[in-house]
Amino acid sequence: MLESYIQLDPKAGEKSDVQYLLSLFREAEQLRTKIEKLRTKNIALQKERTKLKNDTSTLNEAKKRLTADNQNLRDMIDRLKLLDVQLEERRKMF
Repeated sequence: MLESYIQLDPKAGEKSDVQYLLSLFREAEQLRTKIEKLRTKNIALQKERTKLKNDTSTLNEAKKRLTADNQNLRDMIDRLKLLDVQLEERRKMF
């Protein structure tokens, strides 16, 4: 509206008050645009953060399962070693 006023009354556009207000409004509009871009970026970052949290949870669950499986395999290896030793002892006895 202020720009329209300046076009209608060119002398008003030469006044420092009008120029100052016009520059303030332009700067406010630029800041509003920057804020909107930051909000959009923030929303995208929040979505990414949520996704990463979900991925972390999934990976932690997989780690727990793999740790349990690994322990089971170690236990089996220990039992097989014990069985091998027992078989070797029996073989020596006969």
